[in-house]
Amino acid sequence: MVQTRTARRAPQRGAPLRWGTLVVAAGLMLSACSGQAGFAGTVDGARAGASNGVTTTDVGSATDASRTLAFDMSIRVANTYVTPKTAVPTAVEVWVGAPGAGKKLATVPYAQVSNFFAPEMLDPFGQGIGDGQQRFTVTYYAAGATAASRPIGDESEPVSTGLKLTLVVAPTDPTNADPDQLGAASQLFADALGSGPNNAFKSATLPKPPAGHAVLLLNALALQGRKGMTQGSGGLTPSTTDGKCLPYFEFDSAGLGYSGDLHDMTSDVFQPFGGTSNLVYPVEPGTQVRINQLGTDERVSDTCAKKPVLAAFDPKLTAGQGAYGLMYGPDLAHARILVIPAG
Repeated sequence: MVQTRTARRAPQRGAPLRWGTLVVAAGLMLSACSGQAGFAGTVDGARAGASNGVTTTDVGSATDASRTLAFDMSIRVANTYVTPKTAVPTAVEVWVGAPGAGKKLATVPYAQVSNFFAPEMLDPFGQGIGDGQQRFTVTYYAAGATAASRPIGDESEPVSTGLKLTLVVAPTDPTNADPDQLGAASQLFADALGSGPNNAFKSATLPKPPAGHAVLLLNALALQGRKGMTQGSGGLTPSTTDGKCLPYFEFDSAGLGYSGDLHDMTSDVFQPFGGTSNLVYPVEPGTQVRINQLGTDERVSDTCAKKPVLAAFDPKLTAGQGAYGLMYGPDLAHARILVIPAG
């Protein structure tokens, strides 16, 4: 399951995300102009929760504003955030609560992803988890936040034992950004499903790979509204170095998962990825993948045969593996991609 939202708006659930309107584990960061790869580092998050489902941390006096409880699930945060108007790459802090009245769980540099860590809730009086508190909430701030800082976004989801989520923080569309040039868009991917009645995720984000293949989700949320990806620009589709289009997995009739079928790339009906729309593609291990952009009234086969907008890269996936490929950057011409193995 994939979720997309803009800061402090209700998340969209279920239906596949559509083109028109942008998500990091240790992975590959590749240049659109050179095609050379460098490894993106990881940063430490908070420690994981104990096996009983809740761990008390930072225990202090009878009333302790930084006392928290850790839930028995895991999240990690990928940062593709730049200031929406000025496109300044920005490290992101992940908080439970707020600076001065909460606890910082992780700091994630730009174009990197944190390790998995347990989300937490504030418990200043040591009362434990009560009814109606089976959700975690994290709030995002630009690095160096103080009590006077405005958040750039947040994420709140039901807690489920064993659930593993990848949360992506990206800039909002700059044409819709607020006057203070803040605001983040976000998506989340379900790496592993949880258990219990509170489980809101019925399927993992990535489908089962076909025999002998890996699967790669492609996403360009961080480029929405930027030069080359403004309203009316063509969508994106991957190809191989010999100019062949990669087919994508078809959604099921309910739009809640995948049918198992691959799209017929000779069909007159075709869906690109871009904006808030993600698509998943089967990839043979060792395949070099390029990203092409559709031209006006152009057949997709012609699109895949022309010069790509993102040079060929090797996602370095083995058969049976899955990954998220997140395009990011100040604009399409200077885009990079971070490939994150599913957790």
